[in-house]
This record gives sequence, structure tokens and C-alpha cells, in this order.
Amino acid sequence: MVFRILYSFRDDESTLDVDSPEIVIGRPKPGVQVDLDLSPDLLVSRPHARIGRDSSGLWIEDLGSMSGTLLNNRDITGQGRHRITSTDVVIIGETKLCVLVTDQSDGLEDCDMLLSYDHRDAEAAYHIRTQLQEKNLRVWMDEVGVERDPGRIHVVEETLRHARCAAVLVGPHGVGPFQEPEVECALAESRNRDLSLVTILLPGAQDESQLGPDLRHCPCLDFRESITSDGIDHLVERISAGSGQSGAPATITLDRSSTRTLTRLPAGPTPQDRIGQTVGGCRILDFISQGGMGTVYRARQVRLDRIVAIKMIRPEYSRDEMRLERFRREALAVGRFNSPHVVQVHDAGLEQGVYYLVMEYIDGGDLGRYAAARPEGVLSVEQAMDLLGQATSGLMEAERIKVIHRDIKPQNILMDSRGVLKITDFGLARFVKSLTESSTTAPLTRPQQILGTPLYMSPEQVGGLPVDHRSDMYSLGATFYHVLTGDPPFEGDSCYAILGNREHVKCLRPGALVGDESLGQALAAVIEKMTSLDREDRYPTFEALQNALSAVAGQESG
Repeated sequence: MVFRILYSFRDDESTLDVDSPEIVIGRPKPGVQVDLDLSPDLLVSRPHARIGRDSSGLWIEDLGSMSGTLLNNRDITGQGRHRITSTDVVIIGETKLCVLVTDQSDGLEDCDMLLSYDHRDAEAAYHIRTQLQEKNLRVWMDEVGVERDPGRIHVVEETLRHARCAAVLVGPHGVGPFQEPEVECALAESRNRDLSLVTILLPGAQDESQLGPDLRHCPCLDFRESITSDGIDHLVERISAGSGQSGAPATITLDRSSTRTLTRLPAGPTPQDRIGQTVGGCRILDFISQGGMGTVYRARQVRLDRIVAIKMIRPEYSRDEMRLERFRREALAVGRFNSPHVVQVHDAGLEQGVYYLVMEYIDGGDLGRYAAARPEGVLSVEQAMDLLGQATSGLMEAERIKVIHRDIKPQNILMDSRGVLKITDFGLARFVKSLTESSTTAPLTRPQQILGTPLYMSPEQVGGLPVDHRSDMYSLGATFYHVLTGDPPFEGDSCYAILGNREHVKCLRPGALVGDESLGQALAAVIEKMTSLDREDRYPTFEALQNALSAVAGQESG
């Protein structure tokens, strides 16, 4: 009884073969061991989830993790066991997993066809799969042009070893699978083993001349007018022919009198597709970045003829009420600010089903990149003093209007070309009165759920406890520790260890800093106080922090 887990964290991919009925996944802690150790991922709990196999197939169960478990982008945290198949993707923390069955009849060996398609032609692909499933055929879908899932090429190769046929969909955007060399290579190698390979021209596709040399010698089904029941029957015949029966090249023209028309829904726009469009009175010029919730573009606000940034919620989240509320909350939070050190929001709205924010455009990079571009790869003490003062000024304003950012980190602090620091991304912001008074808005997290970036989070935020402005102060100190030393504030396990060990974040090493030693020591003492484990030991307010920085600067100039 063997199943294989393919998992990836950032750029690292690994494989684990499992010959036991179930395994525990997570990070180990004293007295608790895990079978699959994901310690590099700081968002993974100890333990996090369990994957197993019984007579009915594979299953996964979240073990009450803090950051949650997603199955095909659906939250299954604390909901018991859920069935999974070899085509499902599981997200644990920032790690992606997929599971392959390698030795049982209900694994990939049962696959009749691999159907490879461009993600923009998903509507047609799923329509074809539905009709094939009605004829009791199993189809494995290979979607090209989306974020790569862990071990995807291994899944493709495994499927092709057992499938009886492969079909490549050719849509109006071209031949999706042949945009990825690894997929093309896997298909070509399968043809060398006499796997039956078929191409299908979808509605809106050009003629066969757009096919590459490997596809021009394959049977081709012409579905350009419509996807028909006759055409599906021809495809079933091709599958049933099996391996070694690929047949002579042919194009099958369908009988138009027996067509069943597919109504093609418009595919969701890619970031590049938005360029040239006008949203919220802004003409989109360039794609800047895409995060977990939104996509950001450089644009020109037509009425005022100025360059702005426009942030739009990603199409797949347009019906996710929690994410929409966070998006709206970001606009509300930043709209209250009156500070040159917070990225300003000029406008917000909903247009043609798209939620957007029109924001001040910052023409530099984030603080982490800014520091890395310095000659020594880190900020000098003098630079850090200036920028920490600017950031403190922005968070003084946040404290005044009772907004907690909750995700201060180098990536959320921007630098413009004049050296002015700007705090951005208030998507996790919370409005509060005090630790003992209720929030002015409903919470957007489950009890005990942690949102933020653990590497820079305060102990109280990691522990799921109430937070106030001093939690942002801790995160700001951890951020500047990083850009001053070049090292993150934690080493080894994760920031969760701080709760058990009760150890201070290591203070700055003045001798390793650029600049005068006495100034480095004084700044180190400020940051050490900012990152005290007990928030009562930190500066009581950002104004007090600003005064401490002024005292350090004054002592040095004096």
C-alpha cells in the first residue's frame, strides 16, 4: 500500500513515498514527531494535517492548524476527513502538495486519457471531459499556463505511462501544452512509445497550420464550429483503439446536422490582458505585481492626467466575501490617513464586476530590495535611522486613527525615487479602540487563526492573542533588524519557537554594522526595546519611539 506525496515550498520540490496507512505532516516539536517535516515553511503548524489511505481511497484531515489547510482552494480547516484524488492540490501553509497512488487499481493506472489544454480554454476542456465521463471514461486534466503545482510534470509523465490516449486542445490562443517544454517533451516521448495522440481544434482556433511538427502528424478532430456528440464519439473510438494504434494522419470533418453547440464563456483575463483597458477612469499601462489577493498595475488617471497605481481584486476572489471585505477595509483604512509616509488611496469602486483601488504610484522598490541594492547589501546605520524615523511617523498616524496594520514587513514598506518611505498594503488592518473594547468592525478571521508574516510577527500575534499598536512596533523592529544585518530576525525553527523558549530576538551586533560604533549601539538598543517579548517592555507609543530616535540622533550630533 504505497502512495507518493509530491510537495514544493518556494523553489524546492521533494518527493516522499509512503508505505503506511497514514502519515502526519507538519513541523516537529518536543514530544511530537511528524512523518513529513515541513520546518522551512513558517506557516505550517506542529502538527498540521494527516494524509492517509483506506479501502475507499485517499483522504486528508486538518489537525486544527493555525494557518489552515486548503483543498483545491477550499478551506477544510477543522472539518474532519476529506477525500482526495491524484488530481487534487493541497496547500498547507505556503507548501503545495499533491498525492499519487502508485500501486493500486484506483490510481492513475485507471486513466483513459490525458487532456492537455491552455488555461484560457478551460470551459471547452471541461465540457469535453463531462461528455467523456458520461461514456464511463476517466480523463485526467493537465492545465497549462497557470502557477505550477508541485511535481506536476511527474504527474503528467505518470499519467502518460498508463493512459490509452492523450488529447491536446488547440484554442484561439494557440497550443497550450507546447508553451511548456517539459510537457511537450513528455508528450513526444509518449508518442515514441506509440501512445495514441490526438489534437482537437476548438471554437475560435485557427487551422492546422498553427500546429507544430509533432502535432501535424497526429489525427485531428475539427471542433471549430462546435463541440458535437459525433465528434466525441470519434474521440471515444480513438481512445478505445488503445496504445500502438495511433493510425494514419487524418482530419475528421463532422456532420454539422448533429451538432451540440458549446456556449463558450469568456475566460478570465490574465494580468497582461488588462493592459490598455480603462477601469475606474484609469487607463492601464503596465502590470506591476500580483499578490495573494490582488493585482497591481501602473495606470494613468485620465481626468487628472497623472500616473497612479490601480489594485484590482483577482477574478477568482470576486465572490469571496471575506476577501472582498478585506479589500474594502483596506480602502477604508488608508482613506483615514493623513501622512506622507502611507501610500494614499485616491479612489475605490466596483466597475463591471471588478473591485479596484486607485492609489498613489510609488516609483521605487520595497525596503528589502532597497537595502539589498546598497553597496554592502544592507542599510547603513545613518540610513536606517532616517528610514526608521519615517516609518515611525507613518505608524504614529495609524496609532492616532486607531488602525493596526498587522503585516509590517520589508515588502510592505516602499521607497520612492526621492528616498521617501511609504507604508502600504493594509489588507489585514484592524480598527480598534483598545485591548478591552470591541472592534469597530467584525473580525475577518476564525478564532485562533493567524494572519500576517510569521517572520516579523509579535509573540502575541503569533499566539492568536489580541494585538494593539505595539504589535506593529515589534514587526517594525524585526523588519529593520533584517535590513540592517542582512539576516532575518529568527534562525532555525521559526518564530513560533519564541513562545516556548521565551528568548529575546538577538540584538544587533554593532561591530557588524556600517557607520560609527556608538551610533550603531544606540540604534541596536532602540530596536531591542521595540522587539521585547512582553509588549509592556516596548515603547508605550510610537511618539515615544520617535522621541527615542530623536534623542539618539541628538546625542550623536552633540
